[in-house]
Amino acid sequence: MKKVLDLLEAQKPAVRTYSSDNIASRLASGEVFVHFWWDGETVRAIEDGANLEYVMPKEGLVGWIDSFIIPNGAPNRENAIKFIEFMSEPENATIQTNYYAHPSPMKVIEEDLAFTPENAPALYPDVPIEMSQTCSPEAQDLVTRVWTQLLQ
Repeated sequence: MKKVLDLLEAQKPAVRTYSSDNIASRLASGEVFVHFWWDGETVRAIEDGANLEYVMPKEGLVGWIDSFIIPNGAPNRENAIKFIEFMSEPENATIQTNYYAHPSPMKVIEEDLAFTPENAPALYPDVPIEMSQTCSPEAQDLVTRVWTQLLQ
């Protein structure tokens, strides 16, 4: 992590901000010219007319899956199950995919998708994807210490 901190500190003069807030405004105003941004947000901004290009590093991406969960002891467990089943129906999964502009792990109706590889390549990566993994508490503490030092 010392090497990571050294690398981040070396590039710090070229970084305008470390923030995931107001990305669209910063890009639109020209405050920044490159930013880490979620694929779906980028796709929707481009669809709305933003002059952006989504670029993926050839080395690959970190992947993840948003999930529906029911906490242990949650009230109305049966209704939560019904909701998840409802959202998992292909028609509803397609609506959700089109609304959020994110790929779906559920079965969707392909011909009804608003975002396809042709018009939204950001949603269909052609680079390696390694699924995100949970860090140990010790590793997370180390990451927190690096970010804390970097942001001082």
